[in-house]
Amino acid sequence: MKTGIYLLSFLLWSISTVVAASEIKVLSPDKLLELRIQTDKGVSVKLFSGADEIFQINDIKLVTDRGDIPSANAKVRHVKRASVNRIIKPVIKEKKAEIPEMYNEAVIEFKDKSKIQFRVYNDGAVYRFVTDLPGELKIFEDRADFVFDENASLIFQKDNNNPNSDYEKPYITSKINDLAANDMGNLPALVRNSSGNFVLFMEADTKDYPCMWIKKTENGLSTYYFGYPAGYNVKGNFKNRRAVTKSEDFIAKTSASREFPWKVFADEYEAFDELYPAALTFPHTTVNVLERSGHSGYIEGPGGCCNISENLSKMHTDPRLSIIGLFQMKPNLIWA
Repeated sequence: MKTGIYLLSFLLWSISTVVAASEIKVLSPDKLLELRIQTDKGVSVKLFSGADEIFQINDIKLVTDRGDIPSANAKVRHVKRASVNRIIKPVIKEKKAEIPEMYNEAVIEFKDKSKIQFRVYNDGAVYRFVTDLPGELKIFEDRADFVFDENASLIFQKDNNNPNSDYEKPYITSKINDLAANDMGNLPALVRNSSGNFVLFMEADTKDYPCMWIKKTENGLSTYYFGYPAGYNVKGNFKNRRAVTKSEDFIAKTSASREFPWKVFADEYEAFDELYPAALTFPHTTVNVLERSGHSGYIEGPGGCCNISENLSKMHTDPRLSIIGLFQMKPNLIWA
């Protein structure tokens, strides 16, 4: 009889553990932000400030020539948590010689051995994919859908379907719901929801990978990446020489064992201007930091300027926008 009771208790505990594992919560160090991660039907997250939902991200995955990463209905194998409180001494000291960094982290490892690494700072959240596969990986989509409330506004550089963008379009402000389907633009981009919360879209540690754009879709905004260049204009002047003339049906060819770029979402412009660029590329050698930040000199390439990385010059990327920040764009001045 006792054996049956113990067995029933174990089964109930096992079921509750599986249910609990479908939602993983990560708090910011000051406990004011909370990231809630769902893994039962694909990977999605919601970011909260207190009881207020700031926004959500759905359908987080890579679509590759080896299938989806994480794979469809992948179960969580393990969640590794960490808390960090340290001082970073950046190689390139733009404003500060020392930058405090504090965050809480959850690295979710799935049974297909893929990982998604989440961090929550006091002023934002970030995530990236981590893979450990042999050989090379062809990426067709790096997918995520961003859902805000119906009155949320967006400020960004609208530049529709332009793989040869110069990244110099004027910033426009529009309600997300007023944008036309497939309107798109490069990062950085700033959203304000109806509660007054700001979300600044950026990337960090973009290496051997294209830059992310955002595109208007039926339910809000989604990631957008231009296809891997398949042809260039070999003539012309400095404005159109090496312009992309055709693209492949994939966005990147890259090592199958790597850490992918960070996708970054914050409500504090100063954090992006210094903390995230320094923290999310640390630690690296001086050469790597220069290369990753785009400070190392430019060559002509698709999708704007490219840095000295040969692989980067083959993809649609502008590393200046992947690291340096929003050039001190201040939300309180934009929506005065």
